[in-house]
Amino acid sequence: MSMNQAEWTIRPVMRTVSQSIVEAWQNRRLFGYFARECRKLVTRRTSLGNFWLVSRPVSHFLPHLLLFGYVLRFETEMPFPVYFMAGMLMWYPFDQVWFWSSRGIDANRKILQKLYFPRIILPVSHCIIGLIDILIVGMLFIGTVFVFWILTGYIYVPLRWELLWAPLAMMVALGLALGLGLFFCVWAAHSRDAIFSIRIILQAWYLLTPIAYPSDLLLARAPLLAYVNPLFGPISVFRDALLGGEVHPLLLVYPAVLTTIVLLLGLRFFSLYERDTIDMV
Repeated sequence: MSMNQAEWTIRPVMRTVSQSIVEAWQNRRLFGYFARECRKLVTRRTSLGNFWLVSRPVSHFLPHLLLFGYVLRFETEMPFPVYFMAGMLMWYPFDQVWFWSSRGIDANRKILQKLYFPRIILPVSHCIIGLIDILIVGMLFIGTVFVFWILTGYIYVPLRWELLWAPLAMMVALGLALGLGLFFCVWAAHSRDAIFSIRIILQAWYLLTPIAYPSDLLLARAPLLAYVNPLFGPISVFRDALLGGEVHPLLLVYPAVLTTIVLLLGLRFFSLYERDTIDMV
């Protein structure tokens, strides 16, 4: 080798969590683009288009509503559909945020082969499906409350200051979903086993969380399971805040701490291993 020649060594850049966040913010316009692309994944190559955005939660709710409310006949202090829909208003966005954020890299393989951009944008922007579901399920919940207001003459969502706890509980649950999604997003880029695993975990988690049955039932029969479950607190606080129950804010302490830890670890994990997904796409 001549003296005029230089040797170059190319190494992947090790980014910190803060550097990844700053870089994503500098490219924040991409969040909107990939959010729209994620929404199109649901309706792509369908004849009915956006109809499926509404039909997905409805098809998920109806069997559980009939099974738990009219076959198993769980007793609640109010009409079961109102109680059930209040729980689903939190659970379904949590379900969708975790699932779709995990598909961030896997669903955008082609564009990753052509362009460089901060990959953290992908799982975060895919959370738009969960935000859309909050609106859709929220409208279904309002419709349910309205129907039973007409039938019973009672408004099951009283206006009071405790309602402010509902969005806080929702933020804790969605933060946990995103944190888990960051871990599974990297795994899903290497193996589709991640996507199948999420569905199995979510189905089991749904049955272990008091959504379709009263919280008191779980507390009476499996109190340890209730308090270990990081969604028990957010679900209980959210539903009590909406439906006029006694709110226990301390139930959010453990889930909020765990969510913060999972979210920070998820960001760190994603920042460390996102470069390994380049060869996998």
